[in-house]
Amino acid sequence: MANLDDNCVDLLDRATWPADVVTCLKRHKMLFVAKERKDQKYAREHRQLDRKSPAEQMAWRMKQYSARYDLQAYEDALAEVVAVLGHYALLGYHCTRLTECEISQILSHGMQLTSGSMLESRIHAIRSCGMIGSTLADKLAGDHQAEAKNRKGMIWFCFFSPHAATEQGIGSLMRYWGGEALFQTWRHDSSIDAVLKNIGTACLVEANVPVVSLSPHGWLGVHVARQFLIHDGFKTSEPALHEDWSHDPIPAANIHRIIRYPEPDFIRLTRCDEWELDLN
Repeated sequence: MANLDDNCVDLLDRATWPADVVTCLKRHKMLFVAKERKDQKYAREHRQLDRKSPAEQMAWRMKQYSARYDLQAYEDALAEVVAVLGHYALLGYHCTRLTECEISQILSHGMQLTSGSMLESRIHAIRSCGMIGSTLADKLAGDHQAEAKNRKGMIWFCFFSPHAATEQGIGSLMRYWGGEALFQTWRHDSSIDAVLKNIGTACLVEANVPVVSLSPHGWLGVHVARQFLIHDGFKTSEPALHEDWSHDPIPAANIHRIIRYPEPDFIRLTRCDEWELDLN
């Protein structure tokens, strides 16, 4: 398990939650409970909607529209929770595949934001080490998705044990060096597919991720409030597992460790021993 400092919060471990965060959540607990119950009632009625006539369906939708409750108080409460959490960092895991040089670089200098230039530098580095030839290096550097809007300037983390994301969610991130920016571009080329699988080692980067570095429009407040209710025994209809993107580099001081496959903690955190495909 990670040795957390006083500034780091494990969202799934209530014992690590700072007192001011818990106080804020307790103050708004009844508001969070009411919202969960309204959402559950809406979901139950919506599932039964196809059994009703068109006229009944329209009447139900009009009733929902006219009976809308003011969400401002709820949204203000979530914003307050996130603001209090903004003084802290969250325990997060970044799923990836790294060479030994890249592991040393992250431990020494931290994690950099995804970009085309960063990926191309990594490609040229493995070429310099003799892991790939110049022709392939030029090919990879010339065609990738690292500049895509849903990738550039982000570092993805899950703030729960990665096994909950399943093999489908994280398997390719750790099977293919270069991540989805390369895998999604070259997945139909079997020769390149094989090369990317043979570079580096599957890794989990365990880090303190400052809350202020996360997207201001994410689901953090909702998930924290929901996890708080779960800790108190309330059965929510939706999960509370949070994943998000850091829009700032992660300093070396925030890196707890890098866990390599097949270390015991890697197996425990990913449960990759239960996957259909190997991570060799």
